Amino acid sequence: MTATAQAVLEQVMQLSTEEREWIAECVCMHSDAPQDPSIEQAWRVEVERRIADIDSGRVQMVPHEEAMRRIRTAANEAATAEGSRTCRSSVLP
Repeated sequence: MTATAQAVLEQVMQLSTEEREWIAECVCMHSDAPQDPSIEQAWRVEVERRIADIDSGRVQMVPHEEAMRRIRTAANEAATAEGSRTCRSSVLP
């Protein structure tokens, strides 16, 4: 990793969770990686399946705060099991 990238990461880590999430979304959306139509189609199918599961009552939605709490807990447990914190889990305070 370049010194510039490391400096940017350090600055980003000082931001609020919402700001970090926004930056991550922007970076992902502006990726130079080519878009694979089959992946886009697979996501459309997955989204439709999830909507059908919600509409039918097969699954229940979880409030955002609860979902994020579960994600943070799982990420921190995984990092602890590995013996070190990875970049992904350290983004989740």
